[in-house]
Amino acid sequence: MRLAYHLLHHSRHGLPFRLSAKLIGLAASRSASHPHGGQNTVEAIARAVAATEDAVGFSDCYPRALLTAWLALAAGNSCVLAIGVLAPTRKLHAWCTVAGVLPFEPVAEHYLYQPAWTITLP
Repeated sequence: MRLAYHLLHHSRHGLPFRLSAKLIGLAASRSASHPHGGQNTVEAIARAVAATEDAVGFSDCYPRALLTAWLALAAGNSCVLAIGVLAPTRKLHAWCTVAGVLPFEPVAEHYLYQPAWTITLP
């Protein structure tokens, strides 16, 4: 999970978010028969993502959103990936909701961001 988090963190420099989302969907479909640690509930996904961020030593919304999507899809849950903008600034934030719930966000400021792009993954 730590390696995946690092790879997702660095993927922003070479892959558009839409392509990363599709690749996460493909990777999750390949690992769907082997859910990682049984994260089939929102709480379990939140614990896994929080533990991964603790293990890597930094927190970033981009890999967090993609890792959350991967765990949700691998467990058979649909999710919504979103990128929002904090108007009137140029700040962006990415998040992933599962069953209408944001599993893990270290600082609950996502509600300040207006969604600019979303994709629902099955």
